[in-house]
Amino acid sequence: CSATSTVGKASPLLTSVAASTIVPGPISDSATLASGFNPTGTLTFKAFGPENATCTGTAAFTKAVTVSGNKSYGSTDFPEPKIGSYRWTIEYSGDANNVAVSSPCNAANETSTVAKVPPALSVTTTNAAIGGAIASFAIFGGGLQHSGQVVFRAYSPTDPTCAGTPAFASTVPVTSSNNTYASGQFTPPRAGSFRWTVSYSGDEKNAAETTPCTAVASVAPATPALAPQISAGQITLGDGVRDTVALSAGFNPTGTLTFNLYGPGDTSCSGSPALTSTATVSANGSFASASLVPKKAGDYRFIVSYSGDDSNSAVAAACGAGGQYVQVQKRTPTLKGRAAVKGKKLVVRATLAGADSPRGKISFRVYAPGDSRCSKKPAFSSQAKVTRSGDYSASYLFKRGGLYHFAIAYSGDERNLSVKKGCATRGQSIRVP
Repeated sequence: CSATSTVGKASPLLTSVAASTIVPGPISDSATLASGFNPTGTLTFKAFGPENATCTGTAAFTKAVTVSGNKSYGSTDFPEPKIGSYRWTIEYSGDANNVAVSSPCNAANETSTVAKVPPALSVTTTNAAIGGAIASFAIFGGGLQHSGQVVFRAYSPTDPTCAGTPAFASTVPVTSSNNTYASGQFTPPRAGSFRWTVSYSGDEKNAAETTPCTAVASVAPATPALAPQISAGQITLGDGVRDTVALSAGFNPTGTLTFNLYGPGDTSCSGSPALTSTATVSANGSFASASLVPKKAGDYRFIVSYSGDDSNSAVAAACGAGGQYVQVQKRTPTLKGRAAVKGKKLVVRATLAGADSPRGKISFRVYAPGDSRCSKKPAFSSQAKVTRSGDYSASYLFKRGGLYHFAIAYSGDERNLSVKKGCATRGQSIRVP
C-alpha cells in the first residue's frame, strides 16, 4: 500500500463591488465567492481612508463575515465615515478545501467616495425707494445639520458682474435650527439695481457654495418736483427775463437745471430754443436762470428741465406750465424835431432816442407857408437811413419867406415801434425871413 494521490485545494473566485459616490451616511462593500468547494471560513472587509491610497496602517473600518458556501456576502454598513475616498480590500481566510484569496488595494469598483451635501442655496431680495433699506435672504434647499456661516454681499449698479468691492457685506452664523438667514438692512446711497451674492462656508458635511451674481434688488429713484416762476409776464425788447424754479422732493439731488426759452410764436416749444441758461444743482432749493434777453418781439414760453442723477429721475415742466409765458413788446422810441435857417437853407433835424438797435428810415416833410394843416403836397420831402439812435437831418433850399411847417416820422422795425411828429405838433414850425 505504497501508492498515494494528492488532492489540491479549490481556488475560489472572489468578486466585489463597493458603494461609489454618496453624500454623508453609511458605506458598504459586497463580495461574491464562487468556484469554492463547500467553502467555510471568513471574509474580512476593510475600508482604508479617507485618502489612504495605499491601504497601509490600520483600516478605518473592519468587518469579518462567516462564510457558508459559494454566494454573495455583505460587509454591513460603515456607519459614519468622514468626507473623502475609502478603498476596500477583502480577504478570504480559506479552509481545509479552499485556498485563501484576497482583493488588492485600489481594485476596480472598490472605492467609495463620501461627498459633502450641496446646500442648494437660493436668494430672495427686497426692493425699496431711494432712502429706504433693502435686504437679502439665503434659503438652504439641501444639506444636513448646517453649521458655519453665510456672507451676504451687495454690489453697486455700476458693478453688474459683482467683481469689485461690495457696497455692503454682512456675515451671519449658520445653525441647524433655521434654514433661512437674513442679511440685515442696507440703505443704498443711490438708486439702481443692486446685485446680491451669498457665500456659504460649508462644514464637515455640507459643501461650500456661492450663488451667482443674479439676485437683484431694485432701488427706485426719487421723482423731484419743479415749481417755476418767471420774473415778468411782459417785457420790452432789449430787457431781460429770468426764470426761477423751486426744486423739491429730490434725494440729495445733483446735476443740472436747464432753462430753455422758446419763441417767438413757438407755442409747443417744439423748435430750437431761442435762448438757454443752466444752473448747477447741489441740493433741493431755489435756482435761477441768467437774465435772458430776447432778440425779437413776440410771445415766448419757458421749459425748465432737471437732468436727474444716480438717485433722482429726470423731470421737466411742460411748455409754458405754471405761467411760464412772457410777451416781448417792441420798444417805443421817442422822436423830437427842430428846424433852423442857415442862409438859404431850411435844415430840419430829428432826434431818435430810446430805440433798441434801430433800423429803418426817418422821413422829413416840409410844407409851404399857408398850409398850416399840412394837407397839400409837401414842398419838400426826404428820407434818412437809420443805423442807430441819434440825430438825423434834411436840408431844403427855400424860395420865399413865411411860416413853414414840417413833419417827421420813424418807420420802426422788427425791434422798435414806429413813431411820428405831425406838423400840428407844437414846435414843428419855423418862420423863414
